[in-house]
Amino acid sequence: MALRFAWAFLWVSSFPSARAEVRSFALPDFPIVYVIYTPGGVPQARAVVAPSEPCPKLKALAGAQGLLKESGNVSLRAVGSQHMPHRFPVKVCQVQLPTNVPAGTLVFGRPLPRISAQPIKTLLLGDTGLRVKAKNDGTCLHPGPKKLYGIKQCQASAIIPFNASLVSGSFQNLSEWHLKAQMDAAASDKPDLVVHVGDYFYRQGPCPQNKPCTAINNASFPHLPGAWGDNWNGWYADFFAPSLSLLSKAPWIVLRGNHERCDRGGGGYFLFLDPRNYPNTVAGGEFCVDYTDPYTVPFAKEQFLVMDTAMVDDVDVDDVCPTGALEQFQIFPSNRLEDPDQDMTREEILEQVERYRQQFKEMAEMKQLGLSNFLLSHHPMFGFKCNQGAYESAEWTLQQALGRNTLEGISATIHGHFHFFQLTQLAGLPPHFIVGNGGTMLRRYDSLAQGATGMDMVLPWTTVKVRDAFTKSVFGYSSLLGRDNYIFTAFQRNQKGQEQSMWNTSFTRAQMGRSLREAAASQAAPPIFV
Repeated sequence: MALRFAWAFLWVSSFPSARAEVRSFALPDFPIVYVIYTPGGVPQARAVVAPSEPCPKLKALAGAQGLLKESGNVSLRAVGSQHMPHRFPVKVCQVQLPTNVPAGTLVFGRPLPRISAQPIKTLLLGDTGLRVKAKNDGTCLHPGPKKLYGIKQCQASAIIPFNASLVSGSFQNLSEWHLKAQMDAAASDKPDLVVHVGDYFYRQGPCPQNKPCTAINNASFPHLPGAWGDNWNGWYADFFAPSLSLLSKAPWIVLRGNHERCDRGGGGYFLFLDPRNYPNTVAGGEFCVDYTDPYTVPFAKEQFLVMDTAMVDDVDVDDVCPTGALEQFQIFPSNRLEDPDQDMTREEILEQVERYRQQFKEMAEMKQLGLSNFLLSHHPMFGFKCNQGAYESAEWTLQQALGRNTLEGISATIHGHFHFFQLTQLAGLPPHFIVGNGGTMLRRYDSLAQGATGMDMVLPWTTVKVRDAFTKSVFGYSSLLGRDNYIFTAFQRNQKGQEQSMWNTSFTRAQMGRSLREAAASQAAPPIFV
């Protein structure tokens, strides 16, 4: 496993204020308390407090003292760094909890949510942050090779007065970022469980002064992090502050997305959200690794198989969909080996495919007969999008890594990464859901094929018929309701801000996916590579 510690960034010398204390944009009411599931399905409460404060004590209300005997001891997870660029001036505490906790019976600085070993209502969402990714914020002639939070930085000699014509990148209007309202609406649904499929951190740099997101900037020192960056200000603004209501209502299963890689938002992810123990040999909250192992979260009637796909690289597409009569009969993946923009060599790409192939084998062994098995990963396996007026499937890496029996016995697969909601139903395989419409800037795909397409999806060793497809580019979240018979509903926000159903389906545990060999259409496709 590749181990990497966050490196100290050399701030540009033209800003003497870089050594000054960064103004705090976030004024949280500590403690911030939430519950996540760790590998094996053990719930763990975490509390974020000021570094000078002691960890909260776990307390039980009258009549619930027995829950304390089933709980672990409160421990210190980590104390974050006090220094930029990964400045987390907070302390994170944690404690193991029982698998059944009635609402309001345990207090860990704040009342803990109800925890159930038999969840009935599960809320699904992903890709939630405010998208601010500047290739050039208008003050740089030539962004240099060094990066901070995944963004190329400007050397002192290339800094110029603001020039609007140089601005490039993706900038989401703050007025069109509805995450808090969405989290509050989801909390009012009183879920038993929340699944976030990754990508919490999107504020990778400052907002250009001519874009509608400048409120995130540090007004005194625009080139120093304000409410952005892989630091406390950025994570509090992008995730914690808008999510507090839903964090207080239910325990979460948290996945890692590509935005939580070590060179983007990995510092905050491993400090706050990763379900494993934080290494006690690491000082300053600067631990991050490229790959983590798959694990399960089992319940009485179902279990979730969790896979970390953060390191998968897309092949860029232009989002130009077919127009007019559809004449395409097969959907091919975008081949990473033919993409000149990949950072990895061919050998490194194939090595990564083999790594994920081994993880799929491990996950196949984790499946349990008698339970509904749901496979979770940030990157989709069979979703599709548009490029140069044609449909292309994703993700190539995971399709190459899939074993023929990986999806046998899987009830459904749930993913994010694409910024829309999408169902893809392939013949004989489990329903494939993408719930990446949680709040970040949407990809406009309402014209994508809906309903029976008559097309086949080409996989490495076979083709599979696309039985059904539905795509909608609206903000929302989804609900998985049931135990043996499941109702999946995708919600969207109407013009009044109210939640309404835009799509739903039902399936049973008996409708589990077969092996890819059994599900294949009669025609065979050649391998993508040999």
